[in-house]
Amino acid sequence: MKKFYPTPSGAFHLKNAFVFLHILKLRKQSLQKLVVLFFGYFFLTSFNNQVYADVDLTTSTLAAANLNQGTNNNIVYVAKMAVTISAVTVNNIQFTLGGTYDANDLPLVTIYFNATAATVAGSSFLGNTAATFAAPHTYSIAIAKAMAAGSSGYYIIVVNVASDANDANTIKVNGGTNPVIFGFSTSPTVTNNQTDVAGIQTIQAANITLTTATVTAANINQGSNNNIIYAAQMTVAAQPVTVSSIQFTLAGTHDADDLGLVSIYFNATTPTVSGASFLGNSNAAFAAPHTYTIAVSRTMVAGSTGYYIIVANVSSTATDNNTVKIDGAINPIVFGFTTVPNITNSQTDAAGIQTIQGADVTITSATIAASNIAQGTNNNIVYVAQMAVATEPVTVNSIQFTLDGTHNASDLGLVSIYFNATAPTVSGASFLGNTAGAFAAPHTYTIPISRVMALGSTGFYIIVANVNSNAIDNNTIKVNGATNPVIFGFTTAPNVTNSQTDIAGTQTIKASGVIVTSANVIAANINQGTNSNIVYIAQVSVNTTPVTVNNIQFTLDGTHDADDLGLVSVYFNATAPTVSGASFLGNTLAAFAAPHTYSISISRTMAAGSTGYYIIAVNINSDATDDNTIKVNGATNPAVFGFITTPNVTNNQTNVAGIQTIQAADVTLSTSPVSSNTFAPGTNNNVVYVAQMSVVTEPVTVNNIQFTLSGTHIANDLTLASIYFNAAAPTVSGASFLGNIVSNFAAPHTYNVNISRTIAAGSGGYFIIVVNTSASAVIGNTIKIDGAANPVIFGFTTTPNITDNQTDNGGLHILPISFISVRAFEKSNGVNIEWKVTNELNTGSYSVERSIDGRIFNSIGKTNATGSGVNISIYTLPDARPFAGNNFYRISALNKDGKTELSPVVKISLNKSGRGISIYPNPVIKNGSLNLQFQNLSKGTYMVNIFNQRGQRVLNGIIVHEGGNSVQPILLPKMAAGLYSVEVRNAGTKYVNTIIVE
Repeated sequence: MKKFYPTPSGAFHLKNAFVFLHILKLRKQSLQKLVVLFFGYFFLTSFNNQVYADVDLTTSTLAAANLNQGTNNNIVYVAKMAVTISAVTVNNIQFTLGGTYDANDLPLVTIYFNATAATVAGSSFLGNTAATFAAPHTYSIAIAKAMAAGSSGYYIIVVNVASDANDANTIKVNGGTNPVIFGFSTSPTVTNNQTDVAGIQTIQAANITLTTATVTAANINQGSNNNIIYAAQMTVAAQPVTVSSIQFTLAGTHDADDLGLVSIYFNATTPTVSGASFLGNSNAAFAAPHTYTIAVSRTMVAGSTGYYIIVANVSSTATDNNTVKIDGAINPIVFGFTTVPNITNSQTDAAGIQTIQGADVTITSATIAASNIAQGTNNNIVYVAQMAVATEPVTVNSIQFTLDGTHNASDLGLVSIYFNATAPTVSGASFLGNTAGAFAAPHTYTIPISRVMALGSTGFYIIVANVNSNAIDNNTIKVNGATNPVIFGFTTAPNVTNSQTDIAGTQTIKASGVIVTSANVIAANINQGTNSNIVYIAQVSVNTTPVTVNNIQFTLDGTHDADDLGLVSVYFNATAPTVSGASFLGNTLAAFAAPHTYSISISRTMAAGSTGYYIIAVNINSDATDDNTIKVNGATNPAVFGFITTPNVTNNQTNVAGIQTIQAADVTLSTSPVSSNTFAPGTNNNVVYVAQMSVVTEPVTVNNIQFTLSGTHIANDLTLASIYFNAAAPTVSGASFLGNIVSNFAAPHTYNVNISRTIAAGSGGYFIIVVNTSASAVIGNTIKIDGAANPVIFGFTTTPNITDNQTDNGGLHILPISFISVRAFEKSNGVNIEWKVTNELNTGSYSVERSIDGRIFNSIGKTNATGSGVNISIYTLPDARPFAGNNFYRISALNKDGKTELSPVVKISLNKSGRGISIYPNPVIKNGSLNLQFQNLSKGTYMVNIFNQRGQRVLNGIIVHEGGNSVQPILLPKMAAGLYSVEVRNAGTKYVNTIIVE
């Protein structure tokens, strides 16, 4: 039976009520009623009384497990607390760690709280204490954790395991015999239900097995890196480990200068550096044997394996045949760990001896024939050292050699080094380096280079010199491989066998021998406006060595002035003293009076044993002065050549270039007769003037013609003036067209026409001036060129000597008679024919012609022309016996030059039965004329109107009819093609006809 608890001040304790209710063991319904009555009583009586919580403690199951050395927060016990009635605050936890661990196994023991699960993850830290006590030991840790009524949570006891904790030692909290005891800030009622369900936690060390991977004995090269000396294989079981250091002893015969660095790599799969991770290194400047300790950091999980690889960098000067060795049997590698694993060391002497190896280099001299080397040449070979490499590769980093001989400080430009793997030639070689060669012999040169040579390879190191263009003839260059052999520098320290000998011949600097002579140039005339006229030729012969000509200087003498020459040029011809087939070298303006010295930069290389011609040619201006001269005297003023080198020049130039005389053409101009004649309006190519030209001495090119068209023509009489040339006759037929110009100007007017016609010396021809007349030209106006007063003026591309014999022999050209109208009308005594004319200057007489059919005409009468100039003249002639019916009439004008001109034809019908108006021709030509036939109409004045299809009047006029029959011509205005109505009316009588205008 549970007891009742006394309460302060006689109050009824809540627990007493619960005990009481338990004793009564009332049925459920009765119990509920009592609880209601009890809580009513409680709330009435307990305002001044303290209420205590109920705390229930249990143990969470914890599986037995292994705890790794060096791990933290390993759970060893979990107590679950449930709180009812009211809140509590836990201020202390006390527990006993049992097991077999000693005082060094555990550093800390810590308390966490998790409201939801028995795990450290997501929990709150409550406190800890040092755990440096051997088991069993009771710990008391002050904490502070408030828990609300109705809440629960897990108090978790964890330990940190020391990295050197003893393997298989145990940690245990027994909730049955040594339950966790909690301290509270109040006095709750605690029900302790803790049990022994927390398994034993066993400290576990890793199990490591070390073996030695086989490393084959090998040669390791001077200057090489990451040479594997030893590889230890590590296998990890039970627990992971972290390797923190590695200690090993490098034995062998190596000295303190043989090694640079010793490094540690880790490879999880193979004992190779390829694909491995770098862990650390150390300076290895110690003689063998020496023990190294290198800090590393490599974590290996349980069940893993891997290789710890020790490598060494070998110094470039390491001693040949010294050795490096790690003996895994007597000096195995010692690993340091962050924990204390169980190690099984099975290392053996499986790493072979690594022997430092220097290359074996043999140097010999290649044969170089003694020879001449030309001034200004490059890459002349003076010495070749052949190198053969055995055992190991090498890198050559410098070359030192002495240039001997008699050369001075100005003879050489650069000294260079080339390498050729196959032959002792620069062709196909690689450039390695160079230095200035501005030192007199003997001088020792050192040139940094970089050339890697593989094991078993060979090659030629070639020393070449550039010879300055002004190097002294016959000075020498020499490398003696016996007394001053070439010395090579290497990045390593190979074993060098020097077998160089004195088999490089002396190289002798050689200047070229140049002979300059003058080639014959025949005295000749050279035309104005011509180019590339040869005035001098220097022949150059080269022996010994090639030369490059870079300048030519010469003096042009004679009587020429500053305006005679345009350019002076230099050509080179290897085979003949002609410009044809020659190469252009250069030119300069020649606007100087004689004598004048010219200097022209050129570039022409001539091989040893070659010859060629340097040709000086001039361009003559088109207005150069006739008979002025040009001359180069090779005796007194020889051509002087400049060279990029300094050859030995022998000058044999002489005065064999003749005088060149500037020659102008002689041109004679005359007028070829042109008869006066008549030009019809609207006609083309009417000849108005012909100038005949004869050319001697030199050819000419006519580029312009100027002439003045005089007379009485006005601005609208002419359309074009054209120029033709005929070499044989003064006619347009068979002539060549040269050019034209618009000629719509009143006389007199001067025209300029650009043309182009070349006439050879001894030839000639006719320049023919023709005009096109306008269709509306004024009849009787005249066109004239007076070769005496206004001769034709020719322009030339040159300046010939002109003899002008032109005369007034071009004739007067008149525009012909013009018929204004022709009409016929019936009279009592027959038919009268009337015509009006103008421009009768050239007309002699008129003949009236009649026809019955309009095809065959016969004269029925004549009359002399009485008019003159541009006045209108009216003539009438009767036909006393006309034909019955139709009569056709026309007028024939006889000009003074014998030519005739015909008027339009008019028709009159004398049919007495018909009456009215008829029109012919029909259709009418646009802008032409038509004839109105009055048939048996009375005398009077008639109105004439013409209308288009829209009713618009396009012509109106008045015709006076003499009565009976008559024909009245009408000149039509500008009318579009189409149908028109012609209306003729008088005193109420109207006649309408339709015409077609085409």
